[in-house]
Amino acid sequence: MAAKNFFNLAITRLWRTVLQVTPSCHRTIGIAALGMAFLLAVSCNMLVEAKENGTVSFKPVWSVNDTAKYLMTKSKTQDGRTQEVSSVITTTVIGKTKDQYVFEWRCEEFDTGNQIPAAYKELFNGLIKGMRIQYATDPQGRYQGIVNPEEIRSGIRQFGDAMLARIDDEQLRKSISGYLKIWLQNDQLIDLTAKEIAYLHNPYFFGEVFEPDEQYEMEVRLPNPFLPSQPFAGVVTLKAARSGDVKEMLIEQELDKEQSTAILKDTLKQLAAMAGRQPDAEINITSLDIKDTFHYSIKESNSWIDRCSVTRSFALNGKSRSESVEFVRQE
Repeated sequence: MAAKNFFNLAITRLWRTVLQVTPSCHRTIGIAALGMAFLLAVSCNMLVEAKENGTVSFKPVWSVNDTAKYLMTKSKTQDGRTQEVSSVITTTVIGKTKDQYVFEWRCEEFDTGNQIPAAYKELFNGLIKGMRIQYATDPQGRYQGIVNPEEIRSGIRQFGDAMLARIDDEQLRKSISGYLKIWLQNDQLIDLTAKEIAYLHNPYFFGEVFEPDEQYEMEVRLPNPFLPSQPFAGVVTLKAARSGDVKEMLIEQELDKEQSTAILKDTLKQLAAMAGRQPDAEINITSLDIKDTFHYSIKESNSWIDRCSVTRSFALNGKSRSESVEFVRQE
């Protein structure tokens, strides 16, 4: 067996948790300035033992101009209330060499529901629908890096300038400027966001061959771009299967409760400092419990993921919340 390292990110969990424990005005800021991170919540990190003589293979082949369109449906349940929003996303192969693919991600339709305050919906929709995110992968489709970081920064900067022009409250302006500074100066954060997008159709297990119905279990380390020395720890199980002409991958992930709680406290302090403000006195984190389940399906004759469903549940200070995200390829 050959050990393979696969890296994705858990930054979406961090953003969502930050928005849960900050006051309402800063939740507005976080949603607007950091909103791209919640678009694609299909993330996990792992060390996988891939068996070369297995019978479930994930080895894609694309051509230039190949395109996949996905309908993304996201539902969130909290305090007994459920909200559902949907978006249409396209991914296109815009370049190919013997060593690399280049993909472009675009959002054709974007429904924010009531997650974005009405005053900022037009701006936010303009940012998302106008953004082109281009990134490279290796020949197996595994993420290598972002291709157009300056274009992305420019879009975020223009969005921020337009947003600041609409705000009179000086404290709010200062906080937004701080969050924008985080985005524009943190190369790792922009790259991690692009990596999350890439894993919609380029999941980390692409290029590997697995024994069917054999469960793999491993410890993981999820990167923390604000405190690199304190990655989030957890345990992941992975199982590949085949049903007719459909290949499937089931992944379950759970973070270490005590360690994640401590790291989140330190991260929130770091975020406040980077945004140029004092940590909010009302932030009081006593426990954090996060569990994720991922289910991928892909037809034998296809290189694109046909369906990806994610179920996420977490409890902050004992208060539970659940989310589900489903990406379905449109024929």
